[in-house]
Amino acid sequence: MTPREARKYFDAYKIKKEREFQMTDTTNYILGKYISLAVNDPKKYPKKPASLDKSDEQGQMTEADEAQINAFLGALASKSENIPSPELKRQEQPKNEEITQE
Repeated sequence: MTPREARKYFDAYKIKKEREFQMTDTTNYILGKYISLAVNDPKKYPKKPASLDKSDEQGQMTEADEAQINAFLGALASKSENIPSPELKRQEQPKNEEITQE
């Protein structure tokens, strides 16, 4: 194994360990939140884990959200109509061959 190959393995191992640490840290944070709820306010303790709770509609867009996105995209489309496309610029410019033949 060359030193360059070894360095790649060392870097990959370091990244792997950093990700493991972040995952462990996040898990400990969530555990701390559960413990604080259980000790301080047991009535608010969730019956199901937060990862299984599907009562919140994070993936759902409301009609107001859709209207706002459509308005934004419409504004972008109107602005882009005023900007000439690169293809039109190429068509307007005469080619070098046409200039030399005249």
